[in-house]
Amino acid sequence: MGVYRKKDKNGNYYGPWYIDYYVDGIRKREAVGHLKSEAVAALKSREADIRNGKFDLSNFKKTRFEDFSKKYLDYKKANKRRSWQRDEISLEHLKEHFRGILLSKITVAQIEAYKKARQGKVKGPTINRELACLRNLFTIAKKLGDFNGKNPVMEVDFFKEPKREEYILNKAEIDRLIEVAANHLKPIIILALNTGLRRSEILSLKWADVDFEKNEIFIKKTKSGKPHKIPMNPFLKDLLFGLEHDSEYIFYNPKTKTWIRDIKTAWKTARKDARLPDSFRFHDLRHCAGTYMIQGGIDIITAKEILGHASVRTTERYLHTTSENKKKAANVLGAIFDPKLKSIDTIRTPGEDQEAETPLVSKH
Repeated sequence: MGVYRKKDKNGNYYGPWYIDYYVDGIRKREAVGHLKSEAVAALKSREADIRNGKFDLSNFKKTRFEDFSKKYLDYKKANKRRSWQRDEISLEHLKEHFRGILLSKITVAQIEAYKKARQGKVKGPTINRELACLRNLFTIAKKLGDFNGKNPVMEVDFFKEPKREEYILNKAEIDRLIEVAANHLKPIIILALNTGLRRSEILSLKWADVDFEKNEIFIKKTKSGKPHKIPMNPFLKDLLFGLEHDSEYIFYNPKTKTWIRDIKTAWKTARKDARLPDSFRFHDLRHCAGTYMIQGGIDIITAKEILGHASVRTTERYLHTTSENKKKAANVLGAIFDPKLKSIDTIRTPGEDQEAETPLVSKH
């Protein structure tokens, strides 16, 4: 029994540390990590399991990390999981650390070592995305029969991420954003604000998904996996009806006649020209739609159905109050003690002090 590393033809050590031991006369070798201390600790653990009769050869899966990584990505693509491109990037970094190691032998200590190695190179949120990918990889491996142990990532602490403060556009900002947006982006923004749909759901919409008689948009593929229908208000119905119908897709590339894959460049330009914060994402339009629904008196159950959430708890995370509403709340309480403090009537609502007094969206 012992620990060792491999050498190249020049005599230089490379790759992970290995442990070498015997079980019932059968020789076993495992790659266990990039630190000798990890290998020594792993060997002692194996020796203890063997002495105590706890080592089960039937659980000794021979699936190496890099081999299952490819299988994992193929699974994500085949099942049309939207995160596979992000996972592909994460796996490149994960493979550098776990290459050659069996899935069944990756430990919490090795994952902690990975976290430490990545610190200083990238920020905590990025490492969290990579750990989430690793966690899901073990889940899928167990589902497909390539791993039958306990998911080690479940015992790993993720980095604490600062809570991102949501930015809800007021009506003047909405008007300004639509005004400066490129022509092909305007209806996409308006649709997002009038439905709360996600970017991917909007860009993949087909004319067959729109029922102008029932005033509904049918969303087949959703994040929750459950299709649902979105009602169209008259303004949105007129907007969509007035668009070109030269492709099966509502928003399409005129050259290819297929759907627009991305709007990053146009969105960044519009956001900058509208003088919105750099942190404001297209997805935040969904937050705006949800918040305006609640502020307009729509109950949270109805908002949940329109936004296509699986639970009310998810809807609550998407809906955010505004500083103006907080002032209203403070004055409501203050009026109990000071009659001079009127409550809601004396507080401005978002955009009320702006020159533009418009509906949620307006046509340009």
